[in-house]
Amino acid sequence: MSAISVHLSSRIPPSNSSKPSTLTIGAITTQLQKANNPDFVPAYYGLKHQPPQELLQHLRWLIQKDKLKQDVFLLGVPGKIRLELVLRYLEATNREFEYLPITRDTTEADIKQRREIRDGTAYYTDLCAVRAALNGRVLVIDGVERAERNVLPILNNLLENREMQLDDGRFLMKHDKYDVLKEKYDEEALKKMGMERVSENFHVIALGLPVPRFPGNSLDPPFRSRFQCRNIEELSFNSFLEQAKQLAPSVKESELNDLISVVYGYNSEASSTKPRIAASVVEHTLKIWNVNPHYSASEIVNFTYPAKEVLSESERELIETFKKKFGLKNHEYDRQLSGKQKVHVTLQKKQVEPVDLQLPTPSHPTTFTSSWVKTKNKRIFLLISLSHFQTEILHSLGQKDLESLEFSGNCLVA
Repeated sequence: MSAISVHLSSRIPPSNSSKPSTLTIGAITTQLQKANNPDFVPAYYGLKHQPPQELLQHLRWLIQKDKLKQDVFLLGVPGKIRLELVLRYLEATNREFEYLPITRDTTEADIKQRREIRDGTAYYTDLCAVRAALNGRVLVIDGVERAERNVLPILNNLLENREMQLDDGRFLMKHDKYDVLKEKYDEEALKKMGMERVSENFHVIALGLPVPRFPGNSLDPPFRSRFQCRNIEELSFNSFLEQAKQLAPSVKESELNDLISVVYGYNSEASSTKPRIAASVVEHTLKIWNVNPHYSASEIVNFTYPAKEVLSESERELIETFKKKFGLKNHEYDRQLSGKQKVHVTLQKKQVEPVDLQLPTPSHPTTFTSSWVKTKNKRIFLLISLSHFQTEILHSLGQKDLESLEFSGNCLVA
């Protein structure tokens, strides 16, 4: 498959603007629109760098469906890739959008109109679906699988015929029918009759998860039939590895390869009942890893996916298997304290006799897990962590004005 490129051009330069007027992806070119409300256009998701080829193919497909005036439905695994893809597309095409997040509590009053009281009078207020239809924006419906039955079907007529009856008596009408009526009646007369024109630029993009692979409610067949669907997979291993190199340039490529191998291997085998390792979480931990490259790949996996907290002991076998397969060592170790052991802490202040304290130990054997990571900042971190503890003890002994702390053997010297 040949590579797809992105090209922004200004063949028809808009007045008083240096922005490009067309967007070309592969062989598909679209005319960029002028945003009446730039605040509704996504920012900082655009094509600053050449996106992966997988995303370019999806972006080209979105442009094709927009030119054909077809609403789209994007399916995929949980994560941000679908929404980020849509926001990239909206910014690249300079399109305004309205965002409709779906939850189990979403009702008709959250989609069309709601009553609001202002100055003691109740008014109907247009919500995202109506505003998008009237102003020619893109309506992004996120989380369709979470919608209860008979909630989204209220949009069926708006999706198919671009028509909708509103609670305040107005009627949304498709742009071509409205324009025919406008030839017989003036716009003011149509307003009095309660007719509103649905913009020809109105477009709907729905996002959802495949059910029953993932938990959720199946789609209503009439609602589903009004969309052109596309499956959005995660980035390929090589694409995500290249992205990881940009996020963590100070980390060895072999360690990045081991981390991503465990993530992709576990996600490929994980069932719907086990939480997946989200790519967005991996990106955040990669930024931490870049700041402190002394962490191992195994420790970064533990930061990214706390298996001990979210999985049972039997369910943890899968991720531990992938760790062993790719040679990721476990840096955690267990220590036991029994009631017979004594723990001593020596605090010493300059020119003051040292003070020995015996800390209480458990009356029965106790097992605890240590996952301390030895880094170049270990000494500084210990000093900061212990300074508050030492301050309280010395304050109780009447010692004030602590000076800088230093380690001397097994003693904490002030």
